[in-house]
Amino acid sequence: MARRLNRFPNFYVEVAARTRDLTRQSKEKVRNFFIKYQDRILYGYDLGFAPREGGRSQEEIEAFVQRAEARYRADFQYYAGSGTVEMGGREVQCLHLPRPVLEKFYNGNARRIIPGLGL
Repeated sequence: MARRLNRFPNFYVEVAARTRDLTRQSKEKVRNFFIKYQDRILYGYDLGFAPREGGRSQEEIEAFVQRAEARYRADFQYYAGSGTVEMGGREVQCLHLPRPVLEKFYNGNARRIIPGLGL
């Protein structure tokens, strides 16, 4: 990915469905990558909730919201926290990214590159 980012200066990446993959890499390698490319990485995750005929029950909706929140909190702990966090059934080292990097990752980069989100 670093080679592609180096070769294409207007190329951006997001982490949807890849956070678990990142946890299998060296903490320092991933942390250094995020710091180096902090202006070109965006947060995202894939957790679908497809509509179905007849709609969804309130219990299904509440269960989905709980799963989404738990996933977001675990992801945030991985990127922002120190120590370890449980991800995919195993303990992994948190990245403890600097606050300015986190602000770009979770908000600033999307606002800067997606029209209509504003600066």
